[in-house]
Amino acid sequence: MRTPRSVLPAATAWLVCVLLVSCGGDSSKRAATAPKDAAKAQKASVEIAAPRDGKRVRARQTNSGAWLAGVKVRGKAAAGATVFFRAGCRPSPCLERVRADRQGRFSATLKVRTQPSVRFVTIDAGPDDVFADGSDVITVELYGPGQARAARSSKPRKNRARRPAKRALPRDVLVIGDSLAVGFGPALKEELQGWRVRVEARVGRPLREGMRILARQRKAPAILAFSLFTNNSPREVGELETAVRATATRAGSCAVWATIVRPPYDGRTYEATNRTLEGLADEQLSLGLRIVDWAGAVDSDRSLLARDRIHATPVGYATLARMYAAAIRACAGEPR
Repeated sequence: MRTPRSVLPAATAWLVCVLLVSCGGDSSKRAATAPKDAAKAQKASVEIAAPRDGKRVRARQTNSGAWLAGVKVRGKAAAGATVFFRAGCRPSPCLERVRADRQGRFSATLKVRTQPSVRFVTIDAGPDDVFADGSDVITVELYGPGQARAARSSKPRKNRARRPAKRALPRDVLVIGDSLAVGFGPALKEELQGWRVRVEARVGRPLREGMRILARQRKAPAILAFSLFTNNSPREVGELETAVRATATRAGSCAVWATIVRPPYDGRTYEATNRTLEGLADEQLSLGLRIVDWAGAVDSDRSLLARDRIHATPVGYATLARMYAAAIRACAGEPR
């Protein structure tokens, strides 16, 4: 597993749309006299200021149920730089590009279109037409007037007890993860005999990439499991919280996340990260969230952890697979 890289603020994660418009006028004289400066600006970092990550964006639905929305994105880049956008439109991606002004400010309205089952849209803004260093990513949730009214009417009345929802979800799970998922994936499939288990794992995968993997799913299963954030700085815990909330609050679904085990990074430990995950599990969204306490298991038995204090031993991976399997079964309403 690689050492986490520092990433730009503003998160995670779900769905990638690229929209292409003209960059605006650029005189040939200016291009001829300052090609090096233009190239330097082109590669500068891009930062999205609005909308904030996790923001809900009002949208409308067509007769076929497809979602349509105009998402206005504002931010900062190098003065005069071209900013490329990609967002998670379905069934085909959308593209756009604009030029930052002399103060480095840019603004673009992305015309997002997705299929009825897709409400989360991940938007990338970067200095190049492919996702690379210097890019920034946010995820927005599309909602319609009917959903807004339903949300208001569903608020519990005072002194009215809330009953846990009974879940009977299909035996189908998608696992999105890093090298830990690479390690426990085969054992998890053995643990979940009779299930459809897909593991999308890569060594060194950070949270944002994992959210983009989810965004590309045409129809994600009701149960999702994640092994992410070990490759992120603990300073990015807000991005993790956004991703957990988004995945755990999908209608009729359940998400599995795990506490983090690794040495301090970027001047901080992962204790606050794990407290955030535990706090989320205590909220009402816990009906759609299961936390695998990998950190607690390692505290109880250090032999589960490899010498690098990040990866697991063979016994550790087997233990982690059993813990994930138990959480996934709980999501489906099966006995452990």
